[in-house]
Amino acid sequence: MKREITVMQDFCDFCGDISNHWSVCMECSKNICYDCQKTHAKKYRHGVNISGSGDGLYCLDCDSKLDTPKLRAYRQIEALRQEADAFYEDFKNRSKIAEKILEGL
Repeated sequence: MKREITVMQDFCDFCGDISNHWSVCMECSKNICYDCQKTHAKKYRHGVNISGSGDGLYCLDCDSKLDTPKLRAYRQIEALRQEADAFYEDFKNRSKIAEKILEGL
């Protein structure tokens, strides 16, 4: 017996591959596969200390052209994350110096 089955498949808008793991640009709705996210998209975490389902993803074209309140908030969170990482790195270095001084006494 023969049956005709119509199947919807998603294709990456950048590499053209069929993808099971893809995301969508939050602005232009382009499909972006997992591999292309590394080179053709910018992912923003939705929290300063956490990440997860609320993360934002924009293709590089939209990321460079847009200046929406949501994107500004994502960028502010990214800046705060970088500030926290830099503070922790500096704190870790000062801690090591203090421990070396104590070892020398």
